[in-house]
Amino acid sequence: MIKIRAAKIADITYLVALDQQVSLTPWSYDNYISSFDNANHKIYLLEISGQITGAIVMASAADEAEILQLWIKKEFHHNGYGRILLQYAIDSLKKDGIGQIFLEVRSDNFLAIRLYTNLGFIQVGKRDNYYKVDGWQFDAIIMLKQL
Repeated sequence: MIKIRAAKIADITYLVALDQQVSLTPWSYDNYISSFDNANHKIYLLEISGQITGAIVMASAADEAEILQLWIKKEFHHNGYGRILLQYAIDSLKKDGIGQIFLEVRSDNFLAIRLYTNLGFIQVGKRDNYYKVDGWQFDAIIMLKQL
């Protein structure tokens, strides 16, 4: 059974641990707490059979939003769960009157880029050498979706 819900304060420590396992650029406890405490941010969790399987963090201001973090546990990759969670977030932002959504993605993250493109995001910019992973540097691709 798939469920999407808002994160609770009690989820944060677990989210940090999961993010460390699945992300090449994981967030810290302070990052998650800062978003949790910010009224302009939302954190949604994807649960499968009661188990937290993914998360998305969004920030909004005026009629714009930005996807700050999105991940799905590795053993659940390639099953459409990232798409389900991202579409839920898009629909939620649209209901809130958001007109456009931005995100950044590592230039070598081809699966994520394909997901975003399939959901209507287009590349609008690039930040050179933005991500640093294991001594390597990667560009950030800036993408936009108009709602």
